[in-house]
Amino acid sequence: MAGPTYLNIRGARYASFFVQKGKEKLGYTFGLGLTHHLGKRVFLNTRLLLERKRFGIDYVHYNKANTLIGWSKQDFSKYYMTIAVIPQFVIGKYFNMGFGFYISKFVKSTVEIQTYNLVVFGSHLNESSQYDNGFSFTAGYTVPFKNLILTIQFTDNYGLQSVIPSTPTYPLYFNSYSILLGLSYKKNK
Repeated sequence: MAGPTYLNIRGARYASFFVQKGKEKLGYTFGLGLTHHLGKRVFLNTRLLLERKRFGIDYVHYNKANTLIGWSKQDFSKYYMTIAVIPQFVIGKYFNMGFGFYISKFVKSTVEIQTYNLVVFGSHLNESSQYDNGFSFTAGYTVPFKNLILTIQFTDNYGLQSVIPSTPTYPLYFNSYSILLGLSYKKNK
């Protein structure tokens, strides 16, 4: 399965003399999954995924006369290995919904910086907790074709753990929204 991921940051507040604006950006998710049917309408979906979650922060610095004197654009990428366990329920013939949990292990963080007349010493936003975890909500549509199953699925991973350990004032939580396209092979008994 693979697809784009959009990151939403909850709890972010900043306090400084800079005007700061956070921007969520598109990342990606890809990986493998295993589905085990527990009954005619219930199955357990387990996934191992690599996720790239992206966001940007723009800093703009004005003087007392409200004249722009400098700016900086920072583009952060945070990489996670994620395991999700999601019981899913078939509704109708092809539609399914699920609610489960995920746990992510932090792999690495990168930042690209563009700046004009503003010194950037480093950012606490480049630091990361070693883990992220929370609830996983899914809704999808499947199209079976012989032993192959094509799935398109919307996933919302709702983070419950602060992912930036040294945020000055408030904790930061990740919500990541993915649209995953999957191809499954159905093994007959």
